[in-house]
Amino acid sequence: MRLRILAGWAPPTGFLFIQELFDQNSSSSRQEDGILPRGPSGELFVRNIHRTQRSEHPLLRLFMRSLLCCTLLPLFVQAAEQNEAASPPNRSSNPAVRWTRVGTGVEIGIVSLESGLFPGELTLVRTSLSSFRPRVVRASSFQRRKLKSLTFAERTGASLCINANFFDTKGLPLGLVVSRGVEHRAMHRGGSLLNGVLRVHRDQLTISSREEAPHERGLEAVQAGPMLVSGGRSLGRQLDGGSLSRRSGICLISPKEFLLFATSSSFRGATLRELADLLSSPAIGCQEALNFDGGGSTQLYMTSDIPSARPGFGGIDIVGRDEVPTALCLFPLKS
Repeated sequence: MRLRILAGWAPPTGFLFIQELFDQNSSSSRQEDGILPRGPSGELFVRNIHRTQRSEHPLLRLFMRSLLCCTLLPLFVQAAEQNEAASPPNRSSNPAVRWTRVGTGVEIGIVSLESGLFPGELTLVRTSLSSFRPRVVRASSFQRRKLKSLTFAERTGASLCINANFFDTKGLPLGLVVSRGVEHRAMHRGGSLLNGVLRVHRDQLTISSREEAPHERGLEAVQAGPMLVSGGRSLGRQLDGGSLSRRSGICLISPKEFLLFATSSSFRGATLRELADLLSSPAIGCQEALNFDGGGSTQLYMTSDIPSARPGFGGIDIVGRDEVPTALCLFPLKS
């Protein structure tokens, strides 16, 4: 079965939750004091819906119910984010990771993000240079400004592609971009966000600050940020602990072993602090970690046609809202 996560806005579960509240309130003999949030305007709104349900056209009833869902759901999400920011959870001690081998040298891990109104998941893909070769792929190579990760994979034959660089309003990647030894974009030295660089060498990967080895190019390179883990230690105390968002990035377990990660929930993202603590925990074991562009750019596609794929594995498709100018793609080594 394929794991497919859409970057949508209103999942069926959220609508059914609101719908259940509405139905319970409609059938109650105490319609005026229903279980929905009260207040002068709130009570009037609910009462009007009750009257509509009894007397108006079915399409109008459906419209009013949808309007109720769209009105209340953002309030629930905002309350959950405020609660998350006020009491950030500490999962760094021993997060539960469910690892599953899906092919030769490839494992998928799932970490549950339990707190908040809408629980989410962090998807991890762990592999090594003995199985795959990472390469930076640019949409401009196909005469396009931006592409989705699925399209990157289809056009290159890669087994996996994940979004990489941040980009400007014109769709141009921000920061260093090196592909097959050629520098296409120079190092970005302003601001504090793009403070890390992933470099792919012949026999190892490195993640370092942009101040380290500033003239070293590598065979492939991506500049992004912020850095999440350095020397096996979480940099969470230096990072934002209040803003939940969809996230993606890469972490190094060793110079040859690495994992790619992406939050795979439309509602429940992660804070940078939470992500740093999770990745540096013993259960995951990142020694270095770098955050890629997130939000609508977060996307990870993995084909089901990987070397020695486990029977029944349908791939991964964490779908982003936006197309992106660059992707980090994994190509299987020929045996």
